[in-house]
Amino acid sequence: RIVKKDNSTEVLLVQPTDGMKNPHGGMVGSYADLMGDKAVIVEVANVVPKYKAEEYSGYVAVSRPLDLKPSIDRLTQAGVAGTLEVAGEKMSIGAPPAKAETREMVLPSLPDVKLVAAVPAKTGGPNMALAGGGGAVSFEAPLQLFRLSDGQAEIAYVFRKVIDIRALAGEVVAAALPGEIEGITLIDGEPAEVVDPHWLFARHAAPPIPAERPACRLPAADTWMQNFLRPLIESAGWRVLDEHDPHRADVEIAAQGAGLSPVGAGRVIRLRAAPEEAPESEGSVYRYDRAGLLAALGAGRRA
Repeated sequence: RIVKKDNSTEVLLVQPTDGMKNPHGGMVGSYADLMGDKAVIVEVANVVPKYKAEEYSGYVAVSRPLDLKPSIDRLTQAGVAGTLEVAGEKMSIGAPPAKAETREMVLPSLPDVKLVAAVPAKTGGPNMALAGGGGAVSFEAPLQLFRLSDGQAEIAYVFRKVIDIRALAGEVVAAALPGEIEGITLIDGEPAEVVDPHWLFARHAAPPIPAERPACRLPAADTWMQNFLRPLIESAGWRVLDEHDPHRADVEIAAQGAGLSPVGAGRVIRLRAAPEEAPESEGSVYRYDRAGLLAALGAGRRA
């Protein structure tokens, strides 16, 4: 518990008795730390005491160490090289090839954890985009088109060269943000990008979103909002914009203290990290308060 008078901490219970010390104190939230060959997952939750609440505040912390060495050894044996980054700390994986390119993947459930894979530099011509609308297109190399159909519409995906067609059997490590690339998997021990056909059809073949749907702006670089809040907001009937979209949003959601889009919005919802509201976070919504967030969105729709 925390003594409010001097902000000192008193440890009331540790289970097991030789358990790991919580490095985050009473800071409520989810954390991932790298300690040697182990990743330590820590969850800190607020506790409101029923006795002398005016003198004390409380919290409970649960820590779980995960041994990473067996998984890192398997990645090395499969020919994967790069680094695992956890809250700024790095662990090396194998030996990166000369002049390697990097592919960064953030784990959706733990935004502080990143897997940075080093892959051999590409050879041959540059990546090429296909221009539409009757514009002139010139290429320095022949192209191959892969026709995709969802039963109602067709799109063509452009390849410089198709090497082989293989069944996708391994696990796909999800990309940090929604887009053309769903994630990365291993094919014969080599990392390969996995194209997301759902995203392609939604972007290039789906009918436009009706204008009457209200718009909510989320920061594109905030992986927690994109992976946790975006599905909730879209399921509530909203369309989601990012800070680069020139259209004005009905509601903009941002973390407490973060900057806002210069385009502006009809209403701003600030999200705080702690369950309890402080003077500096007055009017904000706790980021895990689903009902409170939906109520704030409803108020923005009526505004």
